[in-house]
Amino acid sequence: MRKLIHSSFELDLTPFKISDTEENNWFSDSFFLKYSFPFEIDLEIDLDIAFGFISQFNSDDVKTYFDLLYVHGDKIEQAVLEVESIQEKLSCTLRFGFEQLPSFDKKLSQLSLANFTLESGTTIFDHAQSVITKTWPEVNYNFPQVHVDRYDTSEGIWENFGGILNNRVSGSFLENTVDTVEDITYNRNVMQPLPYILHILQRGMVDAGYTLSGKILTDERITKACLYGDVDYFKKPTLQEPLDIIQMSEDATITTGTQTQNFYYNVVLAAPGKYNIQGTIKSLRWSNYWCYFRIKYRNTILFDQKSSPTNWDHGTTFRTYDVDITFETIADANPNDITIEGYINYTEEQTIIDLSVLTLVLFDSSGTAIASVLNENKVDLTKAVADITFGDFVKVIKNWFNYDLDIVGKLAVMNPVEDEINYEDAEDLQFAEIKRPLRKFTQGNSFELKFQDVESTVYKFEPVFQNKDGVSYSNYTTDDKTSTIEVNALPLPLLTSNGVQTAHAFESNDSKVFLVKYDGLYNGNNLAQSNTEYLLPAIHPIYWQKWFEFRIFAQAFTWSFKAWDEQLQKIKAKTKIFAYNRYHIIKNINRTETTPEQFTVEIETNTLK
Repeated sequence: MRKLIHSSFELDLTPFKISDTEENNWFSDSFFLKYSFPFEIDLEIDLDIAFGFISQFNSDDVKTYFDLLYVHGDKIEQAVLEVESIQEKLSCTLRFGFEQLPSFDKKLSQLSLANFTLESGTTIFDHAQSVITKTWPEVNYNFPQVHVDRYDTSEGIWENFGGILNNRVSGSFLENTVDTVEDITYNRNVMQPLPYILHILQRGMVDAGYTLSGKILTDERITKACLYGDVDYFKKPTLQEPLDIIQMSEDATITTGTQTQNFYYNVVLAAPGKYNIQGTIKSLRWSNYWCYFRIKYRNTILFDQKSSPTNWDHGTTFRTYDVDITFETIADANPNDITIEGYINYTEEQTIIDLSVLTLVLFDSSGTAIASVLNENKVDLTKAVADITFGDFVKVIKNWFNYDLDIVGKLAVMNPVEDEINYEDAEDLQFAEIKRPLRKFTQGNSFELKFQDVESTVYKFEPVFQNKDGVSYSNYTTDDKTSTIEVNALPLPLLTSNGVQTAHAFESNDSKVFLVKYDGLYNGNNLAQSNTEYLLPAIHPIYWQKWFEFRIFAQAFTWSFKAWDEQLQKIKAKTKIFAYNRYHIIKNINRTETTPEQFTVEIETNTLK
């Protein structure tokens, strides 16, 4: 029985001879395939009402898109019914099954990854020190050292940077400091957490409403794999842009009844810190009158220049004063305001005040100088991941390690596809045999497994090619029968530099998965380990070789038969069957209900040895 259930109507689909196709995703690079098929139905009165009187030309309440339940056999699932057109009959499309999990469209940065501020008094260096001795699942991330090329050490703020993330020397993480006497910042380190791949997988599944399970949770290659994000994880305190203070003679307030001008300018600095004020002030005194200019921070006088008849020549005279003041603000809740005030003789078309306020160093709330590369006392993995969707991330795991994803209730089960190359749990389909099924042979097929777009002439990442004659890593030729599987990822190689051998992030690409193997302290330090076991020549014999061999030497059977619904209950896309005295893996199966509870079935399989 097949029917649609909506709050406004029920529709028995039995009369419409609907077909649906289910495909086995082991044979593709997608996990879920959306089923869609059109059919025509008569417009009964109750449907016309439910569809907002769709038969009427002048109806403004027409409804053509319905979220509903699809009942087929013993299965009930969410579906969409869409009315595409109407003439004599309604042409409709039913879509059910899901092309992807709800979280597949989310960027990794949108997942519910670990994100928290450390307890008061605990620095990121203290926290990392407590984490680096552990591994997944005890911790969801770690702090291995990584050589990076993304920061130019010839630039000012990076000239003291050793080119290593999470740099740890003699048992301690290097810290960034500020010399407030010389106003020099020593940026020695960037602390960047690397999430374990399984943490990302788990949270992505949780965000879709599922719990990750299966052999992937105990695969030692994957449990030790961290993701390096080619990002600027640190916080760079925003220095106030140089503040230019320019006052013309026309900006002054003229004192009533006199030929004098008053100047007043106030600005509030955005943050506490150490500042420098440089520039000039021009002052005009006339005859026996006095004039002055004063610069204050809050109520503290930083600059005070007063001219009186006793220290100035008679007559109208300009004097220019050079200003070069360095001062520190107070770190409290009060505003950090600077006031410039003056009183001079009347003049026109003159630049009276021409000053710039420069930020030298910023302070935190306690008045401590902040380095220009700030390692915050928090962990936010959403800022430490590649700029890709969760769906693309899962595809990387599939294409690299040949893992299947199957939804069983509320479990997202991930197991190696190679484990399915066996005769276990096969269903007997001998009753459906016909005399001459179509058989195809694929011994001319071949497979190429490679990393996508490697940007290096120094490091080699060999691909793997397999055909009926065996396996090659170079000097092979592909053709139109070669299926290429590309992995948008790279396992970072080791580099020895500055006396440290650890992973080298040699490529700049924020939309690629870079893998770093970290299994706790190595030789007493937080060093990444060799990428050898993640290279494709090492991956292929464990995760792919048996599957490729099966695909090359299997016979592809295709045949049609009739069967009752009860005979097909256990026949699914990933079911193994026994027919023609052979064991088969189903590649796809199409069912058309011709009469109630009876189906015409077309099935395509590949035979096991």
